[in-house]
Amino acid sequence: MSRFASFSRAARLGALLLIPMILPGAGPGLIVVRASGAHTGTLEWQGRSYPCALGEQGIAPEGEKLEGDRRTPAGIFPLRNLWLRADKLGGAVVVTGLATTVLTRADGWCDAPGDPRYNQPVKLPCPASHEDLWRDQDDLYDLVVPLGYNDDPVVPGKGSAVFLHVARPGYAPTAGCVALARPDLLEVLRTVKPGCRMQILAARPGAPGAAPGAAPGPGLVQITPETHGVLVALAYAGPHNFTGQTLYPDSRCWVLRELEPHLRRAAQLALLAGLRLKVLDAYRPPQAQEALWRHLDNPRYVADPGRGSNHSRGTAVDVTLVDAQGRELDMGTPFDAMEEASHHFHPGLPPEVQRNRLLLLGVMGQAGFQSLNSEWWHYEIPNARSYPLIPPR
Repeated sequence: MSRFASFSRAARLGALLLIPMILPGAGPGLIVVRASGAHTGTLEWQGRSYPCALGEQGIAPEGEKLEGDRRTPAGIFPLRNLWLRADKLGGAVVVTGLATTVLTRADGWCDAPGDPRYNQPVKLPCPASHEDLWRDQDDLYDLVVPLGYNDDPVVPGKGSAVFLHVARPGYAPTAGCVALARPDLLEVLRTVKPGCRMQILAARPGAPGAAPGAAPGPGLVQITPETHGVLVALAYAGPHNFTGQTLYPDSRCWVLRELEPHLRRAAQLALLAGLRLKVLDAYRPPQAQEALWRHLDNPRYVADPGRGSNHSRGTAVDVTLVDAQGRELDMGTPFDAMEEASHHFHPGLPPEVQRNRLLLLGVMGQAGFQSLNSEWWHYEIPNARSYPLIPPR
């Protein structure tokens, strides 16, 4: 049995109830991580997208990561196992298919390239340079999943201790790991099992996490978590949307210059309520609009490319609200659900959903946006259709 998969009977009989199990329908699969900002990204798993933190210096192309460079490595890596702090989880039940071990004060990870135990778990005390896995100063390693990066074989100096762990508040950058809000990490753990892998995509030139590039069209400005205090998770930059296809060349978020101050104001207003704005779509290249129309030629929900979408003018955004842990507020339907329940003020929705939608409506309206009755997520600036369509460069 691999050293990563082993766990003791004593740990399993500890104070916290651990349930390694396979849920119905779960199976080995591929978790996809892509950058959305300089050190933030989205983690996509089983049709859902979760905001995540990445390395302080972005994503390192495959084969280029080095020890201490504070970059998240690109590539495909297996999920090894789960370690957790039983004493800090309040007796919660952690459901996962991964082999699970309760951390102790004697657990560490060697990060000394010259030591034979480099990039391996070690027991403390350890004379070589190492990281303590028992952290009282924060919650980062309350749940921690080692990724199978540079461990088969181990190459000295190519990086160590690349984990999936709990994010800091505000998705502050990591030292090279991938980090999720605790509720999101628990949700992902429920449906993973041995054989699951994580693909961390290298940032394309000009994409978030890579060198800056030109805007895709005239008059567009980029929106990032760092510059505007929003989360960015463009649905059409990946396959998890109603088409099942990736329609955008990268995950950068652009809006027309005239819309930008309205979005900045909306983000500030959301913060007053302890929330953050999450951008699900913004500027949409005309060719992507054509692809949407081919998939659903219903002008009630998808603009005819001959007339053009306001997204293709850069004058519209699709947004939702998330709480302090990055969890989306319940809006009753998923983004881009083409149905009556997606309409504003739909009478069949519970009061909590109505409140959440009204809160979003108030935030966006106060920031100068106008709504679209058939889509709770869609907002645009006044006279949005008076602006010209923006062709890609």
